[in-house]
Parts: sequence; C-alpha cells; structure tokens
Amino acid sequence: MMMRALTTPAALAVAAFIGFGCTLMDGFGPSQSCAARSGVGPDQMVGECTAVIDANRGARPATGPERAAIDRQVALAYFNRANAYRAKRQFDLAIADYDSAIGINPDFANAYVNRGLTFAEMGQNSRAIADCTQALKLEPNHQRALLNRGRAYAAAGQTERALQDYDQLIGLNPKAADAYYNRAAIYADRGQYDRAVNDYDQALRINPKDADALVNRGLVYAARRQHERAIQDFDAAIALEPANASAWGARCQSRAGAGQLPRALADCNEALRLQPNDGASLEARGLVHLKRADYRAALADYDAALRRRADSATSLYGRGVAKLHGGNAAGGKADIAAAKKLQKNIAERFAEYGVRG
Repeated sequence: MMMRALTTPAALAVAAFIGFGCTLMDGFGPSQSCAARSGVGPDQMVGECTAVIDANRGARPATGPERAAIDRQVALAYFNRANAYRAKRQFDLAIADYDSAIGINPDFANAYVNRGLTFAEMGQNSRAIADCTQALKLEPNHQRALLNRGRAYAAAGQTERALQDYDQLIGLNPKAADAYYNRAAIYADRGQYDRAVNDYDQALRINPKDADALVNRGLVYAARRQHERAIQDFDAAIALEPANASAWGARCQSRAGAGQLPRALADCNEALRLQPNDGASLEARGLVHLKRADYRAALADYDAALRRRADSATSLYGRGVAKLHGGNAAGGKADIAAAKKLQKNIAERFAEYGVRG
C-alpha cells in the first residue's frame, strides 16, 4: 500500500510518500531576500540565502537584541537554503545547512522536522525518528513531526508506534487527511480491510480528488475480491489523473479478476506505455495472459518482471504456471516451489483469479 513521505515499491501498489515540513520560512524584512514567495525556484533560493549568510559572516554584536535578530536571520537563511538543497535532492548539503540552523538556534523545531525528513529520504529512518522526536520535545503538538515520525516508524517496521503517532495526529486535527491515508495503509497491509476502507473513506471526504487514496482503496476492495467496486475507484482515479500508471495497472488486474480480459489487457498495455517495464503492471498483464491461455506471452512478461525483482513470488508462480502449460514441467515445478517458499499462500492468491498450477 502507498504511504506518504517517500517512494518505495510495495506488494499491491507503487508506494508514494510526499514531503512535509519543507515550507520556506519568512523573516527577512522588506527586501524579501531568501524568503518564501511564489515564482522562486531552488537555484534562486540557494543564491539568495547564500548572500544573506555571507553578508553576516563578519563582526556581529556579542549579545543583545541586535545579535539575536541577526542570529534569527542567519538560522532562517540556512534553513531555507537547506530546503532548496533538499528540493534539488542534494541531501548532504541540506543536512549540513540544517545542522548549521540548529547550531545557531537549538530550539528550531522545524529544522529538526526537515532534517528528519531528509534522513528519511536517505533511508536513515532511525535518525529521522530521532529528529522528529526532538521536534516533539520542543513542540509536543507539532503535526508534521507526528506525521513524519509515523512514516519513519512504519518504514522501519515499527507499525504500532506509527499507529500511535497517526492516532495522536488525528486527535489533534481530525482533518489530517494524510494521517488517515497512512494509517489505512498499515491496516491494509495487516489485512484489516474494514478499518483500511474506513480510513480511506475519511481521507477522501477531506480530499475527494486524492487519486492515490482512490487507488489504494480500490486495491483493498480488490484484495476482498470486490472487483467491481475496485474498478469504480480506479475509474475515478484515472479520470482525475489520466497518466496515473498505477491506476491503469491496478484496474487491469481487477478487470482480470472480473473476467473482463480484453479490457484488462488494454489497461495493462496503457500502464506499461506510461511506465515501461513496471514490475506490478508486467505481473498483472502476465495474469491476463495466463487467463487467456497465452502462455508464451505470460512467460515473457513474468521473465521481464523477474529481471526487475528476482524474488517476486507472484512472478515466479506465474512463470511456473506458464512453463507447466508450455511443456516445461521441471522448470514450472521449480518456479512454483520457489514461489511457495517466498509466500506460503501464493497458490491461493492465484486461485482467487481462477489460475491454478
């Protein structure tokens, strides 16, 4: 299931995380140099903030209100430049600037949040958790810190702690759509489908045009074998985002489950046109080919998917079935055995779609 804050693949969907806490902060007076405003890209922001930082490297008052004002300005400049570097995916430079901002102002909660987000994007979830925790010590109700720490806990496999953060955030802000969205993803991965649907429903009440939430809710319906309802959600997602390859691929698989094979094949072809060599869409099209008894085409798609991820139980099982029907009994049995070692219920999952090894 997709969760928000970084991009990773997952079993049922392409996971997508969006960044939080990356708003540029104002505080630079009438000139607006190095301040948040529309039409300013990250390269311009780096240049403006560098100028502010360089202009304040010289002699400064040792103490007093003037020194405090200059320190605040320089800390904000480092913070805003760090945000620009993060937008450019220059993470090491971003971390260095967040460090500088925190060094000047150790109580700068947003700097901890954004540094934590950067660590999360680098796959360093323990450091992301530590930074968000520090932000919450400074501001116990910091909503972005709760959201990002929850995501980092989930990415680290600590889903109970993630749920606690999402619960707390929803208690603070019942309109926190992304907290419902991320909590639903955990429930779905646990097979708690009713809870997942309820949370996606709530996220969509808050933001009816959230195509990712529609795709994820559709995936839950598909997991419950409610393919017609799933297709309705995928239809709505595609209407909102016609280039959403995940929605096309997911609708392909649900249409295969509903027996709509020609339309399923067309959907998978469109998904792969939008996102060539996507593993999930290759697997979905392989399923369609199996159901159409086009075993050579199925074999080609599962081979391609396995080149992207060699330990996919779905691809191994599907390729095994294709090999069995294509006359390669030994190869088929070996692939099916390997798939069952990776996922004990893989045969049952395929049987739900009318495919048996």
